[in-house]
Amino acid sequence: MRLCSRHWRVRHAQSVAGLVASAEPPTIGRTVRLEAALAFGYSLIVNQFADRADSFTARAIRWWIDTTAAGVDLLMFLIPGQQAGSGSHISEQPADEIAVYRHVLAFCFLIATVAFLATKRHWAAWAQHQSAALDRAFGNTDPKWSVAEFGARITTLGAAASILLLLFGDVWIYGSPLPFPQPTWLLLRAPLLVTLAYACACRAVAFRLYRPLV
Repeated sequence: MRLCSRHWRVRHAQSVAGLVASAEPPTIGRTVRLEAALAFGYSLIVNQFADRADSFTARAIRWWIDTTAAGVDLLMFLIPGQQAGSGSHISEQPADEIAVYRHVLAFCFLIATVAFLATKRHWAAWAQHQSAALDRAFGNTDPKWSVAEFGARITTLGAAASILLLLFGDVWIYGSPLPFPQPTWLLLRAPLLVTLAYACACRAVAFRLYRPLV
């Protein structure tokens, strides 16, 4: 009986190990959807509850924004006109919109950065998938090298443009770092542009690591 039980456990462990080993790495699209869900979810929760006065959740979120203000100031020092201290101390009612926006922006960047670094082990698989797609389209012909190089340049520029637009777009468009008051939905441009930059960066990695399969 013990021998059968031990044999079953060994077979079960081997089966699980085989499934894990054979599992395909997540695609770029799946990681982008996961990053978007985290960034948009966090942004919606903060934007929804930060300005509510009589709620435990609102008080907790305002405490969290106040507690992390120093770190946000450090991360957001590049935003013109919003240097350290401008987003701190928002415990008063209602919550300061600039502090909320800068908090959301900083954490969206943090989520995208962590997600990008966490997918490093999948970069080779993404490049192989990209190589297979280009090889199917162009075979052994030279244009696939040009397409890969062009794709890497465009996606890199796309990531950079998304970040620059997010950080400095208000200055370029409105002449002011953060024109307020703004409608709540406009605050969601932070997770939107950060997710776009993340998607472009992931695709740029796949193009940069391109190696022909044929």
